[in-house]
Amino acid sequence: MAAPWKTLRLFISSTFRDMHAERDHLVRFVFPRLREVLLSRRIHLIDVDLRWGVTSEQDSVAACREIIDECQPRFMGMLGGRYGWVPPEKDQSITEDEVRYGVLERDAEIRGNAFFYLRDEEVTVSVIEKQVGDFREPPGSENARKLEELKQYIANAGLPVFTYSARWDPIHERLTGLEAFGEHVYAYLLKNIKDDPELADRFAGSSAGPTDEFAEEREAMEAFIEDRTARYIVGSRQALLDTMTAFAADNNEHNILVVEGEPGSGKSSLLGKLCQLLAPQPHALLISHFVGASVGSTDLRRTLRRLCHELASAEESSDPLPEDIRELTDLLAKLLVKIAARRRVILVMDAINQFDGTNDVHGMGWLPLVLPPNVRVILSSLEHTALDALRKRTEQVRTKRLELLSEADTRLIIAAFLQRYSKRFSGVQIDALLAKPESRLPLYVLTALQELRTLGTYEEITTRIRQLPGEAKPLFVWILKNRLSNDPGFRDVEDQLCGSSLVTKFASCLGISRHGLSQEELVGLIDPGDRLGNVAALLRLLRPYLMHRGELIDFFHSQLREAVENEFLQTEEERQLGHRVLGLYFMAQVRAQLCPGRSHGGRELLYHLQSAAMWDQIVSALADSSVFGCLSPSSYGVSYDSGEFTTVDEGGLRPEALRDLPSKKRSKVAHSLAAIFAGQARQLLDRAMSFPQPWPLTAHRLRQTDSLAFAKYRDTFYSFMYLSEMGFNYSNISCDGSRKRSSQFLHDFADIVSFNDRFERRGHEEAGLSHQLEHLTNSFGRRKLVDLSGLGPHEIFEIAQARQWSKQTVQVIAVPPPESRSSGESQIDACKEDVDKDGIENACAWVADAKPILKKISELFAAMKWSESRPAQDASRFEADIKSLIAQFKPLPEVVNRNQIKSELDRYLKAEVHHGVPIPDDYEYSVIFPEPGSLWCGQRPVKSCSRIGLFVAMHEREGYGGLSVGVLVEPELILENDRKSI
Repeated sequence: MAAPWKTLRLFISSTFRDMHAERDHLVRFVFPRLREVLLSRRIHLIDVDLRWGVTSEQDSVAACREIIDECQPRFMGMLGGRYGWVPPEKDQSITEDEVRYGVLERDAEIRGNAFFYLRDEEVTVSVIEKQVGDFREPPGSENARKLEELKQYIANAGLPVFTYSARWDPIHERLTGLEAFGEHVYAYLLKNIKDDPELADRFAGSSAGPTDEFAEEREAMEAFIEDRTARYIVGSRQALLDTMTAFAADNNEHNILVVEGEPGSGKSSLLGKLCQLLAPQPHALLISHFVGASVGSTDLRRTLRRLCHELASAEESSDPLPEDIRELTDLLAKLLVKIAARRRVILVMDAINQFDGTNDVHGMGWLPLVLPPNVRVILSSLEHTALDALRKRTEQVRTKRLELLSEADTRLIIAAFLQRYSKRFSGVQIDALLAKPESRLPLYVLTALQELRTLGTYEEITTRIRQLPGEAKPLFVWILKNRLSNDPGFRDVEDQLCGSSLVTKFASCLGISRHGLSQEELVGLIDPGDRLGNVAALLRLLRPYLMHRGELIDFFHSQLREAVENEFLQTEEERQLGHRVLGLYFMAQVRAQLCPGRSHGGRELLYHLQSAAMWDQIVSALADSSVFGCLSPSSYGVSYDSGEFTTVDEGGLRPEALRDLPSKKRSKVAHSLAAIFAGQARQLLDRAMSFPQPWPLTAHRLRQTDSLAFAKYRDTFYSFMYLSEMGFNYSNISCDGSRKRSSQFLHDFADIVSFNDRFERRGHEEAGLSHQLEHLTNSFGRRKLVDLSGLGPHEIFEIAQARQWSKQTVQVIAVPPPESRSSGESQIDACKEDVDKDGIENACAWVADAKPILKKISELFAAMKWSESRPAQDASRFEADIKSLIAQFKPLPEVVNRNQIKSELDRYLKAEVHHGVPIPDDYEYSVIFPEPGSLWCGQRPVKSCSRIGLFVAMHEREGYGGLSVGVLVEPELILENDRKSI
């Protein structure tokens, strides 16, 4: 059983005016770091700093003593060159009274938890004072004598005393160089806590941390609940809390309750409080999940595994859990039914809108549509697609809105916060804070109070409250730009202030990221190595406003992200620079093999390069096989990855992203990408050849006997299909800007294009894919197709028979037109792409003249009796007749709309020719524009039973141009019955 939460309070005693630098360093850098360690041991650390904790109306001595008693036995004292303020009618300073009352006058056992730090006297002497007494007592004064006596008393008591050094910064009039001091305080205080007999078991052996991923997640949820509900004020939200509690116990037909509300309205704290109220119920199984509270909480797969584990644990089942999302979804539904048959199951999930947007998580399909009556699900969400999906379940879902705080609620929150840190506000200061526009928003109130807590003197409070922006977003900007950017604790290796640069880089990099960055990535982007710990310190200071997405750190609140975008990424230039920085960083990481497998860098590289319009770098990255292997397929538009179907990354590389590029650039990039993807597909063909043939039988055997080998087998064929499709898609784009490049692609990768065409029509699972691929690889020998242009039908048939093309092979046989009378120039190139009236009229006129010729050609096809015994002379006569008719086509006009020609021919061939002559119904016609010397392979789907069809195309070759008519042949007609001669 987990240890109960423990709260430790540390009283910090020192003079005020001369110790601001030390106290600030502790509060901003040391204690947040220590707190992070202790939270994992279920320990809260509260540092009590009374720089403005006692008001003028209070008896200062009595107030300090009361707070010291609350913090016993931990006491930290710091002394420099000042004795401190002596209250009227008292003979010792507040500081000496704190030391004597809190330590020297206590029993020896309690003294052991007290320790002191004395500033090096040489440092104090080096300080330039604005006023005498700011940093040191006048030599020979009564207070100087008392200070030395106090230091001697401490030393004589045998207490731990450490001397620390620092440097005076005359420009900023402040002590700096306190890193060694901070490190010593951190190490000593942590050791002191570890050595505490009451806490030792939390640091010893297996108690030091969770033993598995599920225990770690559970403890993270408990820590989150503890943090969000500490000093929680229910106030006016009691009614909603009562409704939620009653809902958890009810048996009505609605078994899903959704709490919706504004960002920062306190939904997480409310659900945390609900969990605390429901936890003691012995006859109910409560499972809480707060999205963003732990490493795995935002990932659907890990969340489903955790939910299934918690349910299975209630049954004391140790069966292994699946990894597949669909299998986990099914298992969750089954376990809910099984457990709910014996006990109430309450599932509380906070911030479902914060789930990573993968696997259609926001469609809410993973939450069973039908829940057992004994199951209650309580969720929270902002306005989001996830909430919209739930609202559609009208018979199952109720919604409740979390309203903003009342003024009384805000007053109670302020009072509780001040009490926690032993602080005081005057009535005027509280009213000033209540007057802020968003003082009814818990996020704003608590953020403002945290900022005020870091101030050094009570006199600053009223002024600072007036300065603070009145809304959450501008308040976050103020924290980043005013406070953190100017924090004197952030210094570089040359001891120069670096807060502004640090914060700007942090905000820009995290803000431009889509799902956050890991701490390692932030360090690499901001300050490689983080030698002075500035990045780590900044993350700790912002910890209340950050969340975890796996190993990634992201903004928890939408207001903070919007504030960063508005302030640091406002212009297109700033956004482009941010994308460029991340793109180049991830490129370097992937190439250095620092992003193995499907890492974050492999998922985000193409998104940032594309967003920065770095197309040459995209081509370079994909052309590098070591980089290509590290990329997530979804990032370049493929929905299949390592045996699983995935959701294509909407922000990843897509063919349509090239549309905004200039024509020449678009064509060049598209051609390069087409060649890269087709080349990757060809490598998969080589891998496929390692599997024994026939492949469908291999697939069946592996499925039954070797799941790992079968997964590799299936991955080969599916990956080939998707990669070849990507190559073909980019090739189509390259044709828009350069027909030459498209032709080159078809020549280089004709086998890939043809395979892809067959897969799209016939391959629907791995056996079907492998069946098609086997036929095609046998047909083509994985070589590019033979150029058949210029050959007659009988010559083509002889080649087909000699090469033993299989029945499944589809070829387009292009019969070129006679050479143009204007040699040396392509007639089509000379034709202007004109969409005006003349171009359309000329196109229609040309087609009208061509129709009678086309009709005669089609009649020749219809009259030709194709058979296995067809004599060769019939083929020769048929070829001669076709060529004679082709010669009758007129040259194209100089001004013509080719699209109009294409559409007119297409309509004519399908409507008049197809129905006007006795051509079988399974004929298909295609009108296309091939490139010089190109060989088109099934640009349009060919029906499985087709025999011979008419192929009409605008065709151009060097030296002539015009219309080509060809024959579309499926060699099944030629090669059936053991390939008998035709």
